[in-house]
Amino acid sequence: MAHILLIDDSDFALELIKEMLEGLGHVVEATADPQRFLTLAQTQKPDLALVDSVMPDINGKELVAKLRQQSGGLFLPVVLISASEEQPQPGDLTWNLPKPFGPEDFQTLLTRILKK
Repeated sequence: MAHILLIDDSDFALELIKEMLEGLGHVVEATADPQRFLTLAQTQKPDLALVDSVMPDINGKELVAKLRQQSGGLFLPVVLISASEEQPQPGDLTWNLPKPFGPEDFQTLLTRILKK
């Protein structure tokens, strides 16, 4: 079981992903607000963050950059939820989870990430 922080600008996607992850036994904090996401990352100390890559006020990569800058070295693996197949750079703590995805896809990725 992992403690997961989730941000998406779609209430529908937030609820759907949250229910899927909780169904897998994970604890999920979900928000659509980027500032609340940054605050929760600091105060809740999640095991993993799931970040929608396309949001209206800030994109996922920009939000992750703010998170890394704000955290001062906080080790927090991040998964960008996107329609892109782009892979992270070696040594990066960011992974991509292409849409659409199901519980098996997420669980496989989570197992890989948390083993590191």
